[in-house]
Amino acid sequence: MKLSVECRILGGSPLPEPIQIQDRDGTTYLFEGPAEALETLTITKKLPADTKAFAGLNADNTQLAGDWDEQTYKDIMEQFKDWESMMGFGLEIQRVEWQSPTVSLIPETEEEAASIQVSRIQVRRGKPVKTSIATAKELGLMSKHRELLRPLRVLKAFWREGQNEMEACRFIQAFMNFFLVIEGLYANGQFGKKEVLREFSASQELNDAVEGFLKSRHYPGSDKHDLALQEMVAHRKKQYDVPGLLYVLVDTRGELAHYLQKSRRKYGDPFRHEEYEAIVLLGLFITTHGIAREIRKLAPPAPSIPTPENRPLRPSSRPPHR
Repeated sequence: MKLSVECRILGGSPLPEPIQIQDRDGTTYLFEGPAEALETLTITKKLPADTKAFAGLNADNTQLAGDWDEQTYKDIMEQFKDWESMMGFGLEIQRVEWQSPTVSLIPETEEEAASIQVSRIQVRRGKPVKTSIATAKELGLMSKHRELLRPLRVLKAFWREGQNEMEACRFIQAFMNFFLVIEGLYANGQFGKKEVLREFSASQELNDAVEGFLKSRHYPGSDKHDLALQEMVAHRKKQYDVPGLLYVLVDTRGELAHYLQKSRRKYGDPFRHEEYEAIVLLGLFITTHGIAREIRKLAPPAPSIPTPENRPLRPSSRPPHR
């Protein structure tokens, strides 16, 4: 039995014909694409002899379930990251979409073919389809208050970029954009870690927003994000409460703004985006409510100005699809 994983390549180089390379351990790399362009990389590796098949997905649709060799899959995904870095520097591709793979089992005997329950699974990452509809009333209100709300233009631009990065599952960039909004609203011109944390702790509005977040997580997958935030807080020896989450916000900013190659401490890197999804949702909640409050201050009472404040908080990733 072989495990085959295919990922799309964005911004690929010209490729006159498919190219297949075989590694010393038998792993094959197939580079191909239509119109003589490099668009996909498929890595195929032999599974251990006792592997049967995967049965589908687990309860929260995040991992393959069943009797199969998970380590082989992890090894293949690490190789995709290697290829992405090598081709990014050597061939100037944009990226390999290893977060959205197509996973297949390739039987080599009739017995193996009979044991396969699910032979192909495709994982897609992305934000759920937008449901809000633009109306003449909403656009008219935006036009009416346009100049009045101009002081918030940059903050809302950072918020928009955070949303865009979150939709693309680039959670590190999403966090940094949301943090700039929080910093602009509540840091009062301070930038050092201790000073920013002091200003954040002194802001009743920010404390109320974090408290609201702790009470509001009722969406599919919220338990997973809640556990991830608890782990981030515990790792820093803090309590899972408002002060603890404020500390994590500020500490994560420092963790993502720097990088040291040889360090025991983990820093943010392009292969660790998913580890920051939960803290990004906290940033999204705080900034959405913070900007909405600023709108009400500038255009009171302005309850009808369109904002996303009352929309449900949703995770940015779709469940995998077969």
